[in-house]
Amino acid sequence: MRYRFIFALTLVSLALLLAACSQGQTTPTTTAPTESSGYPPAELNAPAAAPTDASYPGPEIQNQAPAPDTQVDPGYPAPAEGGPALIVYLADGNSVNVFRNNLEELPAVTIDAGGQQKQGPKLSDLLTIAGVTQYQSITIEGTGNNLTLEPAQITDQVILDLSDTAQVVLVAGGLPADQWVQGVQAVRAK
Repeated sequence: MRYRFIFALTLVSLALLLAACSQGQTTPTTTAPTESSGYPPAELNAPAAAPTDASYPGPEIQNQAPAPDTQVDPGYPAPAEGGPALIVYLADGNSVNVFRNNLEELPAVTIDAGGQQKQGPKLSDLLTIAGVTQYQSITIEGTGNNLTLEPAQITDQVILDLSDTAQVVLVAGGLPADQWVQGVQAVRAK
């Protein structure tokens, strides 16, 4: 009987102790921050604007191995809104994401291509801002075809046509229109 009394008293004491410890404490609840609460700050949601001063280093460089040397699948989706317009793969294994605004900031030239006036930045200027200085060949990969050019073929007559807002087109004076690279997604230096 004595043990039952002690056991009951212990249980009651423990229950009172637990009740006293948890009194006044509530489980904190949180709500997800929303735009109306000021989170995340608007500048995190906005696409980054490229600096305009001369110290701007150019497009962002990523250290990654180049993808296998294969033709781009014609069903490959267009680059995401705000994503890079194309990627330049350097011979050393690094890659450079080039955004549409980087291309639009390059000086534009006008060439005669197949009786049409085409305007856009020179391929050589893209290679310069991407840091491609020495190469044996450049392969331009698009959604429908690829084109490999030797250094002597990369002239002021080889441009990136930006007139179609949905894609970048490599155009070359003296090259038939069916060999232009539609939907340029990658430029590989070897």
